[in-house]
Amino acid sequence: SPLPSFLSTVPVPSLFSLCIPSCLVVLLFLLLPSTVAYTMMPTDEEIASVARAQQSMPSSSADQQRVLHLLATHPCLGTPALRLALVRSLRPSSYTVDSAANSILVEQTFVAELECGSASEAQRALTAMEAAFPAKVSPKTSLYQAQYAAGTGDVAKADELLVDAIARFPTSSKLAAARVSLHRDAGHLDTALQLAGDYTTHYPSDADGWLEAAELYATAGSLDRALFCIDQTLLLRPTSVGVWTRKGELCYTAGGPANVRAAATAFARAVELTNDSRLDMRAMWSLYVALRRGGGPAGGPTRALALEVGKRITAAYADKCPSLLAAAEDVISTI
Repeated sequence: SPLPSFLSTVPVPSLFSLCIPSCLVVLLFLLLPSTVAYTMMPTDEEIASVARAQQSMPSSSADQQRVLHLLATHPCLGTPALRLALVRSLRPSSYTVDSAANSILVEQTFVAELECGSASEAQRALTAMEAAFPAKVSPKTSLYQAQYAAGTGDVAKADELLVDAIARFPTSSKLAAARVSLHRDAGHLDTALQLAGDYTTHYPSDADGWLEAAELYATAGSLDRALFCIDQTLLLRPTSVGVWTRKGELCYTAGGPANVRAAATAFARAVELTNDSRLDMRAMWSLYVALRRGGGPAGGPTRALALEVGKRITAAYADKCPSLLAAAEDVISTI
């Protein structure tokens, strides 16, 4: 693809006032306590399996268990309603943790019930986990105890439990990550930033740790530090479409000629990493806006590239979502 090669000479105006709104993805502490440490990515088939379950609940318990296992492995998949429906369909009359499958079921029951406001049922599941894996020897149970405290509104108790657990299990990245998430979701930005900095110091090879720090710095308005953290993320995850797109958004928001060029380059890299069957429309739209707002003569390479990107956007809508094609064309014509 020729996209990035054009961008080293893209002319931009001296004043740049339009900013793409930052789309910060807020992951709930209850659903994903280890946001920072979580690094596994779901496959296309796993994503499709969960999507099918969203449309129609699997009829067999084996299929339900398989989907629930995917939700346990990839907490970002599915919805709270799907998780709750699965655990209530599979739940036995009494909670026992006597096998790996039952352990997953009890854990997911705890998460789903607490997430959906049923603290008493979540407490039953937590009690079963505490009996099978006492908190004094299990960092996971310690984590769930903190989740329960946070889910029932006692953030101070949750933090106390996490601090105690980290003292017992000082090498547990999940506990350290959960404390970052807890303070972030509680609105304690300064504390979350300090903890995220400590986390990246202790776990510098964790890409999600740097990404979390980047989002926190962006929330605090420190875009230079956010971009530094994004660059550290890309060193560890150089083919991530989402991270390249996020870098472009941060550069674009920072404004100024150099940052606009950097934004367009980052968006172009994100587009390069996709293909026509999985075209990332967020990256495509962002690249189009960056190029159109980047200036340059009407017949120059920047405008020509913007027109080509616009054609790819309309072609994608015509193929995948024709009902929105007219709206997409209207947006393209007004930018």
